[in-house]
Amino acid sequence: MSLKTKKNSGKLVEFQNWIDRNKVQSICQKDFYSSPRISSEYPDCSMPNTFDQYNFCGNACSYCFAYTQKVNNPAVTKSKTGLLLKQTNFKKFKKEFEGRKETDRYKYFYKKRKVLQWGSMADPFDAVFEAKYHVGEDYIKLFSEHNYPVRFCSKFYPTRRLIDLFEEAKKKKNYAFMYSIITTDEADAKRIEYGAPPPKRRFEALKLFSDMGYYTMLRMRPFVMGTSDKTLDDLLAKGLEANVDSVSVEWYCIDVRASPHVKAMQNWLSDTVGFDIVKYAKAITPKKRGGYLRLSRDVKEPYIRKIYQWCLENDVLFACSDPDFKELNMSGSCCGLPELDRNKYHPDLSNFIRSQWTSFLRNARINFWKKNTVEDVLKNDFEDELITFSQVKDNPDSKWMNSKEFTNDSVEVTGMNKSERMNSTLMLFMRKRWNKCKEVNYFDGKILPLKYDEEDNVVYKYVPHPYEITWQRDYGIDLSK
Repeated sequence: MSLKTKKNSGKLVEFQNWIDRNKVQSICQKDFYSSPRISSEYPDCSMPNTFDQYNFCGNACSYCFAYTQKVNNPAVTKSKTGLLLKQTNFKKFKKEFEGRKETDRYKYFYKKRKVLQWGSMADPFDAVFEAKYHVGEDYIKLFSEHNYPVRFCSKFYPTRRLIDLFEEAKKKKNYAFMYSIITTDEADAKRIEYGAPPPKRRFEALKLFSDMGYYTMLRMRPFVMGTSDKTLDDLLAKGLEANVDSVSVEWYCIDVRASPHVKAMQNWLSDTVGFDIVKYAKAITPKKRGGYLRLSRDVKEPYIRKIYQWCLENDVLFACSDPDFKELNMSGSCCGLPELDRNKYHPDLSNFIRSQWTSFLRNARINFWKKNTVEDVLKNDFEDELITFSQVKDNPDSKWMNSKEFTNDSVEVTGMNKSERMNSTLMLFMRKRWNKCKEVNYFDGKILPLKYDEEDNVVYKYVPHPYEITWQRDYGIDLSK
């Protein structure tokens, strides 16, 4: 699938080309796609072991993170054949999953029954590929047989064949279903998510799985200003009608160091929402955040408060993968998987990784407000809540990060020679990030370095923000829960 986008074009003429080419795409028979793999977001992620049965999907979403990565790859942009469709090797996967091939992935994830994230870089229920090749069905049968916890993330209404498989497994409730829906405006959705079914159909899929008795999540990611904000009330209302268990939100962010392909996507989004999204983001993104524009915390706050209050009123779990307000997560999973105390489904759906920033910040917020009051903070006479690297290093959940088996999954090995890679682990990368204090800017000052511990690792303290005072004093929201 070659990609040819006109220079400085405001339209993505490749949208229709992408769909048309995918319809006739056949699977490469020479080699397999390498999946599962560790997510590049592992410092924040509750499900770092991710899986896709194909290397890309039939969607053509203008904000697609996976598409952005692929169109910057010369193997795609300069190849005569373009991107070839590949599937994973089921026999190899099954052998490892069942422990007949002893690997660290089996040891730290499958044997411990950690939730698998299915739908990381492609859509598991893709109406172009999965409806044609049915590669995912063998995996679903395998996970159902072993009663294994899996979280799916999709935009497609499942085929009849898939529905039958999930009907057979529904008594076990070992699956969770997350659907990405960023607007209820049908026209905007069609332009922004060109190859995906309309939002109405996606809400119907959520209701389908909820009625089967499965855990369901509404994924408002990315939250695009100019369309998501305008339809937020309707998104929440339809989420309630679909009986979702959790809502997860994250704002659309923009990389100003974009390739011509990605800039064309940004132009298309600008045309859709009616204003220049890049100029807008530059104007209200704190300069300390650099070239990755994440907007201002203050701009997001009213929308976050509305979603959070709605969740409280309707007994829905609030989740936030955005670095701003990540502390407000009601569980240690920014996708919205439940903690055990509110899990009415399969207990293993709460068996996710907690040695990561989402969990740390959530726990710090709860602990801070358990031992301090609004009056304490206003008088600047409060007890600090600390976050230490030992929470990573000494946590049983993070032992997998010491395995060299996963090192090459990280973008941090880029530019390293073979010797350097062989002597690196994700734990070493995590420690390096931790001590360079990147998270201070990433979380927009929600934590600050306080001191060094006995192993020369930075100790952070939780910083109460003004919105926390306002929420508790003016809106009666208890942040100690």
